[in-house]
Amino acid sequence: MFNPSRDQVRQFFFTVWAKYRAGQALAGAEQPALDAILSHPEYHALLDQPERYQERDYPPESGETNPFLHLSMHLAISDVFGPLKDHPVPSVPRVDADAAPGVIDMAYDPNDANIVEIDG
Repeated sequence: MFNPSRDQVRQFFFTVWAKYRAGQALAGAEQPALDAILSHPEYHALLDQPERYQERDYPPESGETNPFLHLSMHLAISDVFGPLKDHPVPSVPRVDADAAPGVIDMAYDPNDANIVEIDG
């Protein structure tokens, strides 16, 4: 089982972003990582500054989402369920058709009318 350190995970995302921005080819897990990064434009500026964010802590009491943990969650989910993009059903909402074509919106609203009740 692959168990990278915090620094290795962060460096992986910084490297993927730098390769993408430089137009370099991606390999292996780099493509799904880029898909996750592209679905989060709010992290792009952060990924452009590894020297500033490599060592930054994101304690829960700060109220901030840890972007590296969040991107890692995307990778773990896509590893189990497949890529979280290019959903074949056109009615599935997209994140942003221009900035991240094909990336679906994974938001969940428990008050949504699409709740299925079994034996209830």
